[in-house]
Amino acid sequence: MTRQTTRLRFLISSLVLGLVAALGILYLIVEAVTIQEPALAGLRWPIYVSILIGTIPWFMSVKPFMQLLTLVDKGEAYSIRTLGLLKLIRLLFASTAIYLFFGFFWLVHVTGGHPGLLLILFAGEVVLWFVVALIATLEKVFEQGIVFRVDTELTV
Repeated sequence: MTRQTTRLRFLISSLVLGLVAALGILYLIVEAVTIQEPALAGLRWPIYVSILIGTIPWFMSVKPFMQLLTLVDKGEAYSIRTLGLLKLIRLLFASTAIYLFFGFFWLVHVTGGHPGLLLILFAGEVVLWFVVALIATLEKVFEQGIVFRVDTELTV
């Protein structure tokens, strides 16, 4: 089995490290906001912990991504297992997007709509829903590929 997906594995690992770094930077942003807005000082940890909870599905999605790449390396990309992994990844990202959406309303209520935090949430929502739509599209492409593969095998 040759590893055709080494670059993608490296990219996913880099994204995980980037997410960890982003969480560290986000902590500094939350600290700065709570210093500028003393009324929010008591919410520093609840805000940061709620953001950490929202990233749990992202970290959980690393394993299915790696399993998906293993299937590609084995030449089994067009299989039912691939569809299951894509669906799991899509649901994990959608759950993060939904969590962030409700967290958005909570944060607006608590902070009075601080522009810096709202910008972070809006950007996160857009990216998450784009990824969910992209994965859903990939699911449909792989479904059609599986149908085509089965029809080809039956013909031969």
